[in-house]
Amino acid sequence: MSRKRKNKQRVSCLSLIIVAGLCIAALCCCIMYYALQFEPHWIEVTKHDVKFENFSENLPQLTIVQMSDFHAGNKMSESQIRQAAAIANSLSPDVIVLTGDFVHNKPEAAEPCARALSGLKAKYGIFAVLGNHDYSVGSAPPTVALKNQGFKILKNNNIKIAGNVWLIGIDDFSSGWPDPAAAFSGVPSGAVRVVISHNPKIFPKIKDNNCFLIAAHTHGGQVDVPFIPRNYLPGLLSYDYVRGWYYEGNSRMYVNRGIGMVMPPMRFRCRPEIALFTLSRGTPEKYANPYAHKRPGPEARRHFAIIYMAMRAWFKDKW
Repeated sequence: MSRKRKNKQRVSCLSLIIVAGLCIAALCCCIMYYALQFEPHWIEVTKHDVKFENFSENLPQLTIVQMSDFHAGNKMSESQIRQAAAIANSLSPDVIVLTGDFVHNKPEAAEPCARALSGLKAKYGIFAVLGNHDYSVGSAPPTVALKNQGFKILKNNNIKIAGNVWLIGIDDFSSGWPDPAAAFSGVPSGAVRVVISHNPKIFPKIKDNNCFLIAAHTHGGQVDVPFIPRNYLPGLLSYDYVRGWYYEGNSRMYVNRGIGMVMPPMRFRCRPEIALFTLSRGTPEKYANPYAHKRPGPEARRHFAIIYMAMRAWFKDKW
């Protein structure tokens, strides 16, 4: 083969590598733009039928809308929260539950967040529990702001909604003072027990109470890397519950993906979520959950934690 022909082949191969590299770079840029600018604003309404054998025969059904993890004050504006509230209202729910993290890290964000949610409407009322970020700013600002808008905060207590449906609120598992015994106190044994709590880690503590727990906190992982369980990656290494349905004991739990974000400020394959639950009489079903993976062992978690801290340092100025 002549030297001229060899050189021509080398140039052709180099051109192919350059073109491939540019295509990969362009694809990465498109994915980053989508994850940073598009998906975080693309709210998905998920709908779930929740059957109870002991559901009141005098109550045809009861609809509950869940909103969570607003993280107001950082990458989540008052207008964005107001838009989410409009979506919730369009579902005409009987009950609305707000499962914590109204603010991110600024107490002054509590008032705008509550103001944006003030237009929410539900037949039997709007109920809330606080999350770990709410406690990080002292808990008083979110509590006062929500109460001023007429929302009822459930903190280790309960309330009868309609028929034999009771709503039970348990304080945040990691930053509050959760007391399941106090929360369930006075609830009849034959009642339909709907529990709201911010952190899904409370689930093992109440799994034998024949209840339906509505939780959030994890944001569904925010970034869902294909083929890798989300709790094998930094951020959720200590979590067995990431998103969707879980079943333990005689109880079930749904983990919502939330609306806002934490670091890194993006979402990929994990759209923000508003959940609509329709409760009615019937035989309970078990829904498959492709995200139900047990967390990795301690050694793997240690290595992943190092990666996570490096990511936090890199994103610090941007977040």
